[in-house]
Amino acid sequence: MKSYRPSNGTEGMIFQEMFCDKCTKFRKGSCSVFNRSFFNDINDKNYPKEWVYDENNKPTCTSFTTETVKRKKVYNDNDGSLFECKAE
Repeated sequence: MKSYRPSNGTEGMIFQEMFCDKCTKFRKGSCSVFNRSFFNDINDKNYPKEWVYDENNKPTCTSFTTETVKRKKVYNDNDGSLFECKAE
């Protein structure tokens, strides 16, 4: 697939709104793709390989996900504190 890089700031903001802002990884702060796009040129080895043109020649991020991890609230009987953990 051909690498994608927004041609200007407006295009970049539109791409961010379509993908990054809706992506679970980005919202949790666990995605490095966005930052790597700013600090690397499209030809650099560290430029995100996740930003590509799809089979319809539309920009996409292959790392995009809207999956959420189910969490449950758990009470600690010892001190009464409440915390969240991954639901099984």
